[in-house]
Amino acid sequence: MRAAYLNATKPGERMHEGAVTVEVTAYYPISKSWSKAKKKAALDGTLAAVVKPDCDNILKAITDAINGIAYKDDAQIVCATVAKRYAECGHTVVRIESEDV
Repeated sequence: MRAAYLNATKPGERMHEGAVTVEVTAYYPISKSWSKAKKKAALDGTLAAVVKPDCDNILKAITDAINGIAYKDDAQIVCATVAKRYAECGHTVVRIESEDV
């Protein structure tokens, strides 16, 4: 996660000062053994991704990994959301926004 953050950001834009909001969306791959109907439901979002790990564990792993490079301390996080979804290919999207005006 640290390497991905460093690759996705410019050196002068990495460290957020003050309060931040973190949004995490974890996309889980669809099983090849699922029926077409189940795959469609997964992609449409009508089939919830009730899979491990838990949302709180996902958030903790990500915020700990980027602590000290995206923000000085994770105490700066004033709002956080986590979503689990299905996709053709598994991946995770993390969005960090400064709350400072």
